[in-house]
Amino acid sequence: MGNDKQRYKYMACGRSIVGGLRIKSEDVLIEYLSGKQTYTQIAEKYNCSNKTVQRKIDQSSAQQNRTFPSRVNVLMGSNYF
Repeated sequence: MGNDKQRYKYMACGRSIVGGLRIKSEDVLIEYLSGKQTYTQIAEKYNCSNKTVQRKIDQSSAQQNRTFPSRVNVLMGSNYF
């Protein structure tokens, strides 16, 4: 069984079943940023809730490496009258 399938387990009897495709956080973030999709539109596409879409976007945003330059040059011009 591949990692792209979601597995569900019944707590009462211990049996498990394989459900639909697992939603990747990176794919959801790309759809949200590049595709200009709303949470509702993405949720309908992946057949999940808005809360799941929000959680996936938050997860992928937290995983991004944020590096800032150590030095910055600022050029400004101004005119006084």
